[in-house]
Amino acid sequence: MCAIEQRSFAINVGAFIRNKRAEAGLTQVQVSELLGMDRYRYRRYESGDHFPKPEHLWLLACLFNCSPAEFYPQIKPIKVKSTEIAVTRIKKIKTISI
Repeated sequence: MCAIEQRSFAINVGAFIRNKRAEAGLTQVQVSELLGMDRYRYRRYESGDHFPKPEHLWLLACLFNCSPAEFYPQIKPIKVKSTEIAVTRIKKIKTISI
C-alpha cells in the first residue's frame, strides 16, 4: 500500500470512529479518557493523522458496540470454497508464524 493509500485508509477509519462517537453521544475528551490517552492523540485518530493501535480499536469496538472488522470496510473478507481449504490455509499460516 502506497503512502497515499495509507493516508486515505487512515482518514476513512478516522471518519468511522468519529461517526460512531457522535452516534454514541460522546465527546472526544470522554472517549480519550475511557481509552486512557490524552485527547490530542485521540483527536489525531479521528482526523486520520495517526492510526489507532489494535488494542485501542478493540476498546473502541467494545465502546461503540460494533465489531473491530467494521473499522475496515475497505478490506474484503477472504472467500473460500470449502472448510477444508480454510483449514489448510490456517495450518500454513500457523506453521509460518511459529
